Amino acid sequence: MRIKNKKSFNTKKIVVILAAVLLVATSAYAIYYFFQGDTENYQDATQGDPDVDSPNDGQGGSGQRPSDIDDTSGEDSTDNNEDTAGVSSDSGAITLNNPTENGVLGNGTTIAGRATVQNVTYRIIDNSRGMIAQGELTVSEDKFSAKINSLSPYGDSGVLQVFSIDPDTKHEINLVEVNVRLE
Repeated sequence: MRIKNKKSFNTKKIVVILAAVLLVATSAYAIYYFFQGDTENYQDATQGDPDVDSPNDGQGGSGQRPSDIDDTSGEDSTDNNEDTAGVSSDSGAITLNNPTENGVLGNGTTIAGRATVQNVTYRIIDNSRGMIAQGELTVSEDKFSAKINSLSPYGDSGVLQVFSIDPDTKHEINLVEVNVRLE
């Protein structure tokens, strides 16, 4: 009888050790994917349709609907009047003259403003899906502008952000943000 109990004890010991190893392995796998993520099959809700081809030319990005926005380097002066009171960054380095707060942003409209930096970056975020377009605009003679030829928003409202990038830290600085109606 004693040998049978010893075998039973050893069997239980082996089962407990195997269960512990399995638990540790499963936990390690779960932690790895929690922090690393399966980035190939995961789609963030702020990104657009994964099947839509969009250029990575500063006028859209991964998963965004294609947009056609031309950098006009401040030449569209009709929407970039110095007398127009725009929305400025806290530093005053960027002033957005068009669109204004709650203005329309869509096909045929212009993003325009003044800046004391070399380049500005814009980002269009809609209320339904997140970022739908972004790109960099050249500042020429303290003016920047872009003509929107084609924009396909998911929602009917959103936010236009215009900012510059700190060359040393690569952080966004001089942020200007306006609520817009998307068409």
